[in-house]
Amino acid sequence: MDFNHAQRAGVVTADELLRIVSLICAASKLDPDTISIVTYLFALYLFFYRRLFFLTACSKTYIFYYLYFSSLIRGFLTISLVS
Repeated sequence: MDFNHAQRAGVVTADELLRIVSLICAASKLDPDTISIVTYLFALYLFFYRRLFFLTACSKTYIFYYLYFSSLIRGFLTISLVS
């Protein structure tokens, strides 16, 4: 799947995933309120705007990314809400 096809299909590409994770890691050096906001926006971006893999063939790679990042988001949200 090339980049243009992935963009039209609403798939999060590996480059986008890396950029998003880098932003969250950079945000972790900030105060807890900022981390909560960034994490919430990240969750909204993945689940509502980009739709991850739902409009494409559900390959094992995309299912893995979906499960991994959904658990990562839950972890970030839990840490953000607890602190």
